[in-house]
Amino acid sequence: MSAIRPIAFFTVVLVAESAHAAAIDQVAKNSLEQLSKVGTGVTCVVASLITDVTATDPEGLRARVARAIAMQWGRRAHVEPKSHTMAQAELVAQKKHVLFVQPEIRNGELLLRVRTLQPRGNVWDRSVDRSPITSKEALVRVRVDSEIRAFLRPILLEEAKSTTFLQPLGRVSALACGDVRNDGSLELIAVTTSRVSIASLRQGAFHEIESLAWPRELALLPARLREPLAVVEVTENGALGIGHSDRGFSTWDDGVWKSEKTWRLDATGVVNFRYQIGRPKSAFITVTPPTGLDVQVFDAIAGTEFASLGLTLRAFALREPSGRLYVMVGNNAPVILDDVGAQVALGDLDLDGVLEVVTTSNGASERLRVVSLTAGAPKIRWEQESADPIRSVTVCPPEAASKPSIVAVTDRQVWRVW
Repeated sequence: MSAIRPIAFFTVVLVAESAHAAAIDQVAKNSLEQLSKVGTGVTCVVASLITDVTATDPEGLRARVARAIAMQWGRRAHVEPKSHTMAQAELVAQKKHVLFVQPEIRNGELLLRVRTLQPRGNVWDRSVDRSPITSKEALVRVRVDSEIRAFLRPILLEEAKSTTFLQPLGRVSALACGDVRNDGSLELIAVTTSRVSIASLRQGAFHEIESLAWPRELALLPARLREPLAVVEVTENGALGIGHSDRGFSTWDDGVWKSEKTWRLDATGVVNFRYQIGRPKSAFITVTPPTGLDVQVFDAIAGTEFASLGLTLRAFALREPSGRLYVMVGNNAPVILDDVGAQVALGDLDLDGVLEVVTTSNGASERLRVVSLTAGAPKIRWEQESADPIRSVTVCPPEAASKPSIVAVTDRQVWRVW
């Protein structure tokens, strides 16, 4: 007698769009929170931009940071419009309180190094040493978004290059990127039936940092799908939300596993998961689709959020087994792509406020493909053929050269594309 296979049921609740806190405004707000005890009457000076990538308008970005600081601090600080060096700021601080801000673009992040300077306490001290006192320092950081990227050299997806790494994990069911260790660098999370691997891709090799065995309460189910389905998400605090059709759902946070029935899948909304044993054999996901999408059976699902014109837009993609992909962006009507393979990821890869769809092909040859949902009609921006089936694909946040990247995996290799 053949085994009975479970069906994975997802219920998805979507919020299409919301006001977007731009990365520059957010990092300026964080600086205020860290230096909340600084009093009024402070003069804020912002230094020239330091960057590890080519900036087309460094002064424009410096001025934008200064305006964000002025907006967040309000009457508490007077912001000087011109840039200052540290030496110039120290001269100003011989007579009044100064907030010195050094903006820097490094490894895909905007960093603000903030230092408060104040004159020495009395005339006698100043007569002996006129150098100001540093009273408080802070370092705040945020990932580069589309607004910040507009001040840097544009990303041309057509020029993307791929690098391959041998991987020891075998069959990978899901991938994600995120700062799991909260150290400012990105890790790759790979989910298999036997374990969850946290790794990095550096110096031409796949380096496994940590291997997480599945918890006991998520033992292998007696009835499993022929083609396993899995999803993984990295939350803002570095925790993992993981679902696998052979195991169930769990979160991993600071070394602790916890079984879950609900958790967030990317930014698309609350996802409920359960198994139903005894239903007809199937390897499909059934989803309660968002309004305006009259489709019921899917075998791939992806979601993300991205900044565009001052809004945070949420995007959601569902693939029918026939190879037809439906992509919902905000409150717009779904965009339909045909002949799409089973692996799908979403993201704004060139940080221009337009969504890219990363898919495999549905034809005789296996291809990894990037399509921009440009106004008018979708446009293929990049593609590359693969000798082996691609098992999973994900989009990583900006890191090196302040560019997002694609990571794809076969049974033997990991690709990184940027």
